[in-house]
Amino acid sequence: MQQLMFEEKWDKTIAEVDRTRVKSQFENLSFEDHSGISFTVLNYAFNHRHHLLVTALVHNCTDQPVTIKNQSMTWGTQATGTFTLPIEIDAHHSMPWTFIFTDYASDIDQDAALKMIGNN
Repeated sequence: MQQLMFEEKWDKTIAEVDRTRVKSQFENLSFEDHSGISFTVLNYAFNHRHHLLVTALVHNCTDQPVTIKNQSMTWGTQATGTFTLPIEIDAHHSMPWTFIFTDYASDIDQDAALKMIGNN
């Protein structure tokens, strides 16, 4: 059974309204067709540096802990980047994370899928 986890800094700093929203979105997901590593985009925004921030649930639907290190990723055709998460995601756990893209297209498709490219 998939469980929700929060990285330590997220757990200490996330606003209660945001925690409730993340939990609610997680609880409404079905994991019957999930396998491997997948993502559910929760929202996107732009920071003061005009970087694209994509917040997503990272789902580890495998039987092993997973580390994401120097992993190339895309958000649809509009954004690319390489990411390392500072925490191992336990087997059958999901964790919210914000991916900061500095390289992105001006046209944003909010329904685009967040994906890993290859196995870096």
